[in-house]
Amino acid sequence: FLMNKDGIILAANETMARRFGIDMDMLVGSCIYDLIEPDIAQLRRDQANLVINTGRPVRFEDIRFNRNIDQVYFPVFDGNGQVVRIAVFGIDITEHRKMEHHLETMALTDQLTGLYNRRGFINLAERQLKFSKRSKQKILLFFADVDKMKWINDNLGHEDGDKALINTAKILVKTFRGSDIISRIGGDEFAILAIDADEKIAEGLLNRLHQLVNKCNARKGRKHDLSISIGYAVFDPHHHDSLNELMSRADMHMYEDKKNKDIGRS
Repeated sequence: FLMNKDGIILAANETMARRFGIDMDMLVGSCIYDLIEPDIAQLRRDQANLVINTGRPVRFEDIRFNRNIDQVYFPVFDGNGQVVRIAVFGIDITEHRKMEHHLETMALTDQLTGLYNRRGFINLAERQLKFSKRSKQKILLFFADVDKMKWINDNLGHEDGDKALINTAKILVKTFRGSDIISRIGGDEFAILAIDADEKIAEGLLNRLHQLVNKCNARKGRKHDLSISIGYAVFDPHHHDSLNELMSRADMHMYEDKKNKDIGRS
């Protein structure tokens, strides 16, 4: 559409009229700032004034009618080089944004289990540790490993191995809280960051995990018992441990749990 310096619409196309649900004869002559929310209207007015004062285009993304619109306010000059009107161009980029979101989700998600992958976990965990340092909240980092995974793959096949990983993911989701960050960081290894949690909460989570594993193994028709070794480390915001240090300690405690079962890494 085309507007003057005060925002009065001088011309518009059918797409704009259809988006706003206004007949063309009503749209032309109205003020664009009266058609949008007051807080957004002030922002758009400031952007238009920037175009008027600098003579340079302004580009921004607008979200309107559940659509993402890439918009440009483009100056229209008179014979003296003064901005007298503003031409507004918009391109619907909703599908492009959806594809970007889909690709970003895929990049951070483990396709087998639907949990975060290693990259997603590291990104979120680093962010959470910074927040916890500021808020002085404790965090628990759990490291879990599916026992005898190699035996399952070698003797029962990789399809059963995948089922063991999927069942483990389901158990972890039921064990931990919705605010916790649960991930499969590779192979048969899982990492979980329990937000605003301490040792007392850890014991309750471990008990719940063991109960769910036992419930899973009580089902009929299973070819093998599912076994999960798990350990955890406490992040104390006053000590400023790095994520790598925290993961290393949790992994060590997980291995101790596995060793106590006389399983060893497999």
